[in-house]
Formats: sequence, structure tokens, C-alpha cells
Amino acid sequence: MQDRDLIVGVLAAQAGFVIALYNPVSQARPWQLATALERLRGHLPATTPTVFGRAVGRPDESIVVATLQSADPTSADMATLVIVGSAETRVVPRPGRAPLVYTPRSIGKAPA
Repeated sequence: MQDRDLIVGVLAAQAGFVIALYNPVSQARPWQLATALERLRGHLPATTPTVFGRAVGRPDESIVVATLQSADPTSADMATLVIVGSAETRVVPRPGRAPLVYTPRSIGKAPA
């Protein structure tokens, strides 16, 4: 991530887009995810769902759903995909199973 990527991410968040950060952390750039999350916290509700998917599709897969406020950048590594929802993203609890996270395709009322 470069500074321009962070700026584009903030603009995308303000416009209501969901943001996906692939391979957000490495030994050479451990600070970038923390910076990105901090900037997004200034533009999205603290309760915005944030998903950390590590090693998705592999035997050691791990998926954690957090709020933007509680999202811990130190829990990500090069095998992690971080998805920061929009202000419209919802979490649906499923007892005994992982929650579903989704963002409606349309916001507000449909035009008449």
C-alpha cells in the first residue's frame, strides 16, 4: 500500500464501498494495515464489520469477524485477506456456526 492507496481507500469508504485488503502485512511493511484501519476509523462507524480471513480454503483457515473499532492489525499476516465493510454492511449471527457478513446491493429506497 502506498499513500495514494490509503487515500483511495478512504474515498471508497466515504462513498459506501466495501474495501478488501489482500496481503496487508509483511516484514517490510508491518505498519500499513494499522495506518489504513486508523484512517478508515475516521470515516466509518466504529461498528463497521471487519473480516480477517487467513489461509482461506486451506486446512488452517481462520475467519474472524470484528468491528472496525476492535480490529487488531497484529492478527493479520501475508496470508490474510481483510475486508472492511461499509456503513451498510450487516452481520447475521448463526448459533453454533460462523456469522454471515453481507452488504446490501442497494442503499436506501429504490427510485420510483
